Amino acid sequence: MNYAIITGGSRGLGAAISKELLLENIHIISISRNENEELKTLAEANGGSFETIPFDLSLTEEIPSVMKEIFEKISLKRAEKIFLINNAGVVTPIKALHLADPMEISDNIAINLIAPLLITSSFIYHTEKYAIDKRIINISSGSAQNPVYGWSSYGSSKAGINLFSQTVAIEQKQLKHPTKICAFAPGVLDTDMQAEIRSTDKSDFTELARFQAYKAEGNLLSADTVATVISNLLYSEQFPNGKIVSINDYV
Repeated sequence: MNYAIITGGSRGLGAAISKELLLENIHIISISRNENEELKTLAEANGGSFETIPFDLSLTEEIPSVMKEIFEKISLKRAEKIFLINNAGVVTPIKALHLADPMEISDNIAINLIAPLLITSSFIYHTEKYAIDKRIINISSGSAQNPVYGWSSYGSSKAGINLFSQTVAIEQKQLKHPTKICAFAPGVLDTDMQAEIRSTDKSDFTELARFQAYKAEGNLLSADTVATVISNLLYSEQFPNGKIVSINDYV
């Protein structure tokens, strides 16, 4: 029996990843503010399951109890594989840091970095004693290494994702039953987040024309393409443990 915990698994890239994994007869628990009936139906047709835990990831103090609830639903003694994909993220605020709303800055770091840290910590804590295949993919971004005007919060949170993924990999080498972990930059995707970016005021985002051109010229990657790569990595013997990788490494 295989399991996957996915944040934001009901929309965008998260939904595409869920769809790919459900074809592998897997049991998925999505931490998300939205339901997805289509994924529930697909799960039933393929002998798996898709359950949504409705939760706002900015409420970081409640994450340990949410994870405890999730692991009460999982039979680790019967599991062969268990995956965690920290996918949920927000790009807001898109503007120079000194003009950004303080609460939007706080929520950005909470959802993009603190929540994945806490969820990963809990995942490892609950699975540490089990000799099963345990893998974590943290969704990063090219902006983690390349500064973009107006993305001080987003880029900083993704840079944190990269380093924490590398650090946890080092820590896991000391354990009897280690968890494999990597950070994965999915590229520029045709999702709601990109639509939000393209609707930003040019005075707040000097890269606006470039991102509008990605859409106009058909240069956005489909979420399904990236989800297939992520699904393959989760089952691959060549999992990039401790590494920061990009969709460009695989397509």
